[in-house]
Amino acid sequence: MWTTPQVELNRTLRALWEQHIYWTRLTVNSIVGNLPDQNETIINDRIEPQALQMADVMTIGIIRQFPQAFVG
Repeated sequence: MWTTPQVELNRTLRALWEQHIYWTRLTVNSIVGNLPDQNETIINDRIEPQALQMADVMTIGIIRQFPQAFVG
């Protein structure tokens, strides 16, 4: 059985993953279709910040689950 924080972490990670899939797919379609929006802005403004946000959430979740591993 999952605790409430585990459920919330799972929901947050699922939402971030869905956003990552969405923006990655749009970027790939733009590049393959040679569309005008295929510039670097998409990657810098959408994909990179979203990936960093996902990494932040995962890091916080890992630290909360295994706090003893991070106590110096």
